[in-house]
Amino acid sequence: MTESTTAANGKHWEQEKSDELPTTSSGGRRGSESESSTSAAGAEATGGRATESTVGGGSTWRKQYPAITTPLNILFPPPTPSDTLPLIASSSNRAAWRARKLLFRATLVTLACFILLLQPTSLNALGNAAFFGCIVSIMIPPTFPAMVFVLVATMLVFGMALGWAWSCAAMASALLARDQVLLASQLQIAQQSAATAVNPSAAFQVSIFRGDFLDWRSTLVFGVFFAVGTFAMGLLRANNVKLTLVAIFGTIVMDVMISYGPLFPFVRYTLATSFLIPTACFVAIGMVANFTIFPETLNSSFTTDLVDKFFIPVLQRSHLHSKLLATTPPSKEGGSEGWRGLGEEFDRTQRAISEGLEGLLGSIAMLELEVSYGRLGAKDLKMLGTGLREVLVKSMGLGVIYRTVERQHRRRFGAEAPPSTTTISLPNQTSHPTSSAPRLTARMARLRTKVDAAELAHNHSLSSLLPLLSTSSAPLRSSADEALLGAMEWLTETSSGRWGKQPSEGEVEERFKKQQAKIGELERQIEAWRREGRLAVTAPFAEFFDPQTGALLPLAQGKEGHFSPASLFLVLSASDNLLVYAQSILSFTKQVNELERKRRRNKIWWPTGLRKVGNLVRGGKGVRMMGDGENPEVVEVVGDGEESVEEEEGEGEVEGKKKGESKGKGKKGGEEESDFFAKRKWERHDPDAKPPKNARQRFALKLFYISRWAHKAETIFAFKYMIGSILLWLPQVFPSSAYFVYTEKGLWSLIMLQTGLAVYAGDQILQTVQKLIGTALGLVYGMLIWYIGSGTGTGSRPGLGAAFYVLMLPAMAIRLYAPPAMMQLTMMMAVTTVLVVGYSWSNAHLPTLGNPGIGYNLAWKRALLVIIGTAAATILMMFPSPQSTRLLVRRTHATCIDQIGRLYAATLSAWLSEERRSSAQENGATEENLDAHLPSAFTQSVQKSARARMLALWTKLNGTKASILQSSYELSLRGDWPKKEYLHLLETQLSLVQALSQLGQALTRLDPHWRRTLVKQTAFLNPNLISDVSSTFTLLSLALRQGSPLPQATPGPLLDRLLYHDARLRNLTERDDEEHPHSQVEGASVGDFELTFGVLQDERFATHASAILALANILSALDELEETTKELVGEVSMPGYHDLLARRAEV
Repeated sequence: MTESTTAANGKHWEQEKSDELPTTSSGGRRGSESESSTSAAGAEATGGRATESTVGGGSTWRKQYPAITTPLNILFPPPTPSDTLPLIASSSNRAAWRARKLLFRATLVTLACFILLLQPTSLNALGNAAFFGCIVSIMIPPTFPAMVFVLVATMLVFGMALGWAWSCAAMASALLARDQVLLASQLQIAQQSAATAVNPSAAFQVSIFRGDFLDWRSTLVFGVFFAVGTFAMGLLRANNVKLTLVAIFGTIVMDVMISYGPLFPFVRYTLATSFLIPTACFVAIGMVANFTIFPETLNSSFTTDLVDKFFIPVLQRSHLHSKLLATTPPSKEGGSEGWRGLGEEFDRTQRAISEGLEGLLGSIAMLELEVSYGRLGAKDLKMLGTGLREVLVKSMGLGVIYRTVERQHRRRFGAEAPPSTTTISLPNQTSHPTSSAPRLTARMARLRTKVDAAELAHNHSLSSLLPLLSTSSAPLRSSADEALLGAMEWLTETSSGRWGKQPSEGEVEERFKKQQAKIGELERQIEAWRREGRLAVTAPFAEFFDPQTGALLPLAQGKEGHFSPASLFLVLSASDNLLVYAQSILSFTKQVNELERKRRRNKIWWPTGLRKVGNLVRGGKGVRMMGDGENPEVVEVVGDGEESVEEEEGEGEVEGKKKGESKGKGKKGGEEESDFFAKRKWERHDPDAKPPKNARQRFALKLFYISRWAHKAETIFAFKYMIGSILLWLPQVFPSSAYFVYTEKGLWSLIMLQTGLAVYAGDQILQTVQKLIGTALGLVYGMLIWYIGSGTGTGSRPGLGAAFYVLMLPAMAIRLYAPPAMMQLTMMMAVTTVLVVGYSWSNAHLPTLGNPGIGYNLAWKRALLVIIGTAAATILMMFPSPQSTRLLVRRTHATCIDQIGRLYAATLSAWLSEERRSSAQENGATEENLDAHLPSAFTQSVQKSARARMLALWTKLNGTKASILQSSYELSLRGDWPKKEYLHLLETQLSLVQALSQLGQALTRLDPHWRRTLVKQTAFLNPNLISDVSSTFTLLSLALRQGSPLPQATPGPLLDRLLYHDARLRNLTERDDEEHPHSQVEGASVGDFELTFGVLQDERFATHASAILALANILSALDELEETTKELVGEVSMPGYHDLLARRAEV
């Protein structure tokens, strides 16, 4: 029961933020991260000064013991700097007060359940398992919004009722299977024996638990039902995270009923009430507490988290961007420590933004199920979903310049010493070791040298241009931050001012006009930036152009040598990303301002989506961040329009496409969205068999699918769950051991086994270690509470109650707000503490058969049962073969690389389709014909779908970090886990998604002329290069999935291939761009157009530069991804190939 908590609540309902239960106000794993990051926002949101006292939790001593200091930081955050923005400071204080209120409510509910245990009347009514209500209150603390707690309680009760119903069916069937003659004989012997005893009733009870009425026929029926039931619950737990509570608590009830049912000579359908009644008491107390003690609606929680967990990290990222622009970038002479130090903060804000939005979108579906009071209704908040996704995608673009500069610097000047790699040689040939050192070919090295020389000669380096961008963009960045802060302030006001004094109409109007002024200022700054501000970065290049005509001066009339546009393109791209970010803030703040205009007063909002309740369970599998039940083949799209991008091995199409198509029908833009993504065929044929032709072959194919299903990790987990349950159930139904197991409460070892199993080995090993440590700490802490409250006696109600409440406060705080990595440990500690104290009181004040003792005598037996259960779970993990978390990580990355490749193909396909549409339009095609044969590929629905899929990839990739760390704990006989390489793989894929996002937003804004220039006049979209990129994505994905070494002769380096295709393009068009390095990026031409100063200052040229740089970043990141993959899977060497490449590069 203890561990059911761990798995049910800590692992899924709080830590994983499934899309039905956001846990926005609970003390789950992500809650602690988000709350602690709020205090970090203070310094960064006022200029990026992240001091030790503000980031992540204060002074050095606060960082040494995170299990204790993280709750302290959340409940009592360090002081914010004096120059912190008021909204940020109030957010930090609000988060602290919110955490304290939730802690008070959760501890009070646990105390109320404990009081029921202390009172003799209620103790007699609840029975020997009266403490179970306290345990459930630790498992599922009532820290959710009211409506969410109702749903959680419903799932809890439903799961227990389901297990009870199945067990009753087992009991009824088993009774029918009994040998009635044998039963009559057993009853007669037992009655005769009891008649001579001092207490006949107690003697008869002993005969029951001694196994005097066991019948192998009845036991066999119970066993069959138990096997089927545990297998089904295991499948449910592994495959559907939304139903984890149902699976865990249903299994617990089955354990009780089917463990003790065979011992009784008659039906006892009420056996489960010993757990059901305490649970019902907790549910009732929790309901009352949620609705009366600091009640909170999901509407209020959503609005608060929208500000605290989404927009504050967005604001942090904006200020980090400002700090980045004012920081000297790394150069050939050495790296800038200030610049490098910003990388971790950019990554942290990226994770916080994507996780915050994931939780918000996951809870949108529930908003329409509750009654709330406030200015904004569920549909108002739901309307913000698209704008939130847009802000997320555009805010990610602010970090592109950092990742681009870091990658260029790493590739040019090297990194740390490369780790050892695996090499495979062809027969009779020498091996060629792979290396993590940058692959910079001789041709690329020469080009970079020329670029450096030109930038140095003309003072056009990045360190010279960034200050210009920083200075000129300051008003725009400030206006965007002010407008965003205004929207955040109003959203905060709508959430916190629901029950207080309402502002007057004049105050509301004044505040509305003030925000309108901020939005108007942002609009003016955007126009000023587009008209004048962005021109500052091109001013240093004016001397290379004729001041009258704007034409490029001949080499003899200009300065010595032409300029290089490498850094200019990078800065132009950054300015374009800043512009689209400001436009997304403008669009969202306008949307919020329109709500402010319409929603002037609070009102009651009634449920509008009760008919959708079933979809919360049926719709999808929930949001999981790797671990128990994570499918490495799936990338889940979260929120409105949920879809699943899946590819099961051996299947030809993406699962969920029919679902996506049906959703698209009847909606504006639905067909375009479906055609852009869902109807793209990712066909895969079975190379070993043709499609079935007759009924026999179709039947055989179904058997094949069943066999493949039986070998899936989730199915193997369900089989282990069933086998382990049966093995530890058998001693309870053998006559020789039944009495001993019952009196020593061996049922706990069975529950420990079931809750200790995990789908993947790394997850299970880490959980096991944490559970054992947590159990040890809980036993000590429980004995401390017991002996303080009871002394050497059996305890008094006031003494034990006071000691329990006071000492449970810190334990509950640690359980609620511990770091995510320590959740299993702190959960087990709190649950074991309650079990020791509660069980000791129950044993001391209720007559119990085979009393296991109190205090120390109980504690060591509990420890032994935990060890037995976890040892059994560990043995089962090893056989038939452990499901490796390392394999999970590798296959997940393979899937993500494959999905990134598909997103790349879909983006370019849409781009080319739009270019064909534009050409047809210029040739006189009518709109009707165009819509019929060449529909637009850049509709709002398509952009929305693309943003959703990018968010899904961000979420999936960010989630792999926990499993990468977990894999370090997995036992292996083959060597150390290459954690560093997998983390680098993760970072590179995030860069790819970021580059694709930048490419997509540039393509949607380019006019037909510039799109045609990019397609027809540059090598970036050369068909052969596109083929090289697509095949590289597929090759890397397959190599990781199969663990097969890559050939040395791969299409890369792709940047070198770019130069090759560019040279061929120059030969075909008879251009000599060697004389015009100003028109090249990465050595390749950016278009066959006359470069004038007017073109250089054209806003469309900046967008063109952004698209070019995004394509170059994709090539560079994919080269880096290939290098890292070769470090992981090895390389089949081809001696002489490098020499051939070097000779070709010299040509």
